[in-house]
Amino acid sequence: MLNEIEKYKVLGEQTRFRIVMVLLKASKELCVCELEDILNVPQYNVSKHLSLLKHAGLLEERKEGKLRMYKIKDDNQFNKILFKSMDSIKAVSDETLKQDLVNLQKRLALRKNDRVVVTRN
Repeated sequence: MLNEIEKYKVLGEQTRFRIVMVLLKASKELCVCELEDILNVPQYNVSKHLSLLKHAGLLEERKEGKLRMYKIKDDNQFNKILFKSMDSIKAVSDETLKQDLVNLQKRLALRKNDRVVVTRN
């Protein structure tokens, strides 16, 4: 039960909640640079939050060359139910989350053959 409580605690922080929402809505892996652009949060902060989410068992990480790719980890019943409840939020009322979803679509449109394109702002 402590593991489940830890998952809720980790999601209780706004940036981490936003990261999970973006990954749920993306329905695919995203790299740190894409999340940085989508959330408009510095790379260091994004990486720190991703590490905590991964440690809590909510995300999976893999390397693709120099990139670190992240996706939702729905390998157990608790995570599946948790993510389903989060993904069922159809009408996002929070302006920050709305903008994240707009930014997600813009960032995914930059991909070439569904591969990450690294950009510098």
